[in-house]
Amino acid sequence: MFSAFLNFIVFKTDRLSNDDTKFKGSDGHGIVLDTSWDPKKHVRCYGEVVSIPQHLSHVFISQKHRGLPSYESYSPFEYKYISDISPDIQVGDRIYFHFNTLVDKNLIKYQFEEGKKVYYFKVRYDQVICAVRDGQIIPTSSYTLVEPDMETWQDIQIPTYSNLIGPDGNKKLKPKDQWLVTKAAPESKYLLGYVRHVGNPLKGTTCDFVAGDRIIYRRQANWTNKIEGKDYFAILQKHIIGKFVDGVPVPVGTNVFIIPEEQDAVTPGGIHKVKLDIVQRGSVLHPGSSKFQIGDWVELGEADRQPIKHEGKNFISVDSSSIWGVHRFAKTA
Repeated sequence: MFSAFLNFIVFKTDRLSNDDTKFKGSDGHGIVLDTSWDPKKHVRCYGEVVSIPQHLSHVFISQKHRGLPSYESYSPFEYKYISDISPDIQVGDRIYFHFNTLVDKNLIKYQFEEGKKVYYFKVRYDQVICAVRDGQIIPTSSYTLVEPDMETWQDIQIPTYSNLIGPDGNKKLKPKDQWLVTKAAPESKYLLGYVRHVGNPLKGTTCDFVAGDRIIYRRQANWTNKIEGKDYFAILQKHIIGKFVDGVPVPVGTNVFIIPEEQDAVTPGGIHKVKLDIVQRGSVLHPGSSKFQIGDWVELGEADRQPIKHEGKNFISVDSSSIWGVHRFAKTA
C-alpha cells in the first residue's frame, strides 16, 4: 500500500511502451536505430491509479499576462496553481497522462505480480489528461478532448478540364478520378475541431463550450493522444478561443475577435513605410463576453495575436486584457 504523495498520483503499468523493437538481420544481433520511434505514439501513456494525494497544494502551474501597461500595485501576471484543479481522479481509475511520464525520476519501484513485471510510477496531478471510470472518459486539469475537423477528398481536389468543348462553349470537366489532388490524403483542418469530452474548469474560470460544439483553438495546441483506442486532440480550455454558433465564429472566455487595421505601405507624402508585423489597432468583429461593442476601434497592447481565416474573412483573436484603448466614433483618414 502506498502513502499519498503531495500533488502526485501513483499508478501501475505492466509495460513501458506500446510496441516492441524488432531486430533486423538474419542473426538477430546488433543495435537497430528506429527512426520511426515517436514517444508521443509508442510510449505507454496510461495506467491504473493505486494512490491519490490527500489534497492539492499551492504550486504554480501556469501564468497569464494581465495586459500592458500593468497596474503598479499588482503583478503583471495572473497565476494558476495545482490547487485550482478539480480533484476528479479516484483509486482504480485508468488515467492517461503526458508522454514523458515514464522516466526514471518518476519510477517508484517495480515488482513481479502473478509472474508479470509491474512498474509503479508517480505523475503530478496537472500532467494527467483524463480518467476513465466505468467506460466514461473524464478530462482533468481543465483539458478538453477534441476530435479533428477533417477535410474531405473533395476539399483537396482541384477540378481539371479537357480540351473537349461542351454545348455551352466551355471546356468539359474531366472525370473526378483525373482531378488534381493537392495532398496524399485529407488532413485535419487548421485550428478547427469538435468537442467530444469536457472536464471541469480551473477554479476562478468558466467554460463556454459543451460537447458537440465546433471550436477554434490556438496554433500548436493540438497535441494528439490515443485514448481508449481513438485519436483526440488534448487541448487546455484556455487554448480554445472560439466556437461556432449557427455557423458564425464567436469568441469564448476572455477573447475578442478583431479585424486588423490595414497598414498603408506609402505615406501621403510618398514615403515607403516599414510594415509592422504586430497589429496595433483594429475594429471589433465580435466582443464575446467583454465590455466592448461591435465596431469599436481599439488600441492593442503587446499580447499574442492568433490569426484566423473563415469564409474568406481574415481577423485575429486577442485577449480583452490586451486592449488598452477604445474609440467609439468613425475612423478618420
